[in-house]
Amino acid sequence: MTITLEQVDKLRERANVSFEEAKIALEQNNGDLLDALIWLERQGKTGSTAGGSYSTRGPEIPIPSCTKGEGPGAGGKDHWNPSWEEFKTKAKDLFQKSLDNNIQAEKNGKVLLSIPVLMGALLMLAGFWIVVPLMVLGLFCGYRYHFSGPDLGREAVNSVMDRVTDTAEGIRDNVKKSWRQEQSRSGE
Repeated sequence: MTITLEQVDKLRERANVSFEEAKIALEQNNGDLLDALIWLERQGKTGSTAGGSYSTRGPEIPIPSCTKGEGPGAGGKDHWNPSWEEFKTKAKDLFQKSLDNNIQAEKNGKVLLSIPVLMGALLMLAGFWIVVPLMVLGLFCGYRYHFSGPDLGREAVNSVMDRVTDTAEGIRDNVKKSWRQEQSRSGE
């Protein structure tokens, strides 16, 4: 049987071996790709002797793996790939920022309630249909909401909150005005 370049390339791709090793494996197994892969594994040339799978779908996306004692300063501890470490660091930073920054409810310039952003987010998740209507009702009753803290206590963030409050106050004033006009018309 003649071995084609395509067969050798496929075997090289799947087994991560040289052209020569792939050609020899295919020749030893009469051109059968699967048998050649198994033969290479038994020879210890593929690098994966303990189980595994093969597919005709093409290369797969690598899955993050945990390795013991690799890299500088590992000391036998488990180390995830760098993207996992980066994710953990960013998650810790976000968690800390959610505790360092607060949501405040104010009325007439006096802070009546100040809770960490994390607690506010959890309240929104747990009781969305209760918390949001209460906050909207608070806007119409003259409450203002602001953020305070090193990350969210900026003028740009709070100016948006002020515009929302001003809009709610404008709506409230228009409703009051319309109601008064209706009352004065019905009283005539």
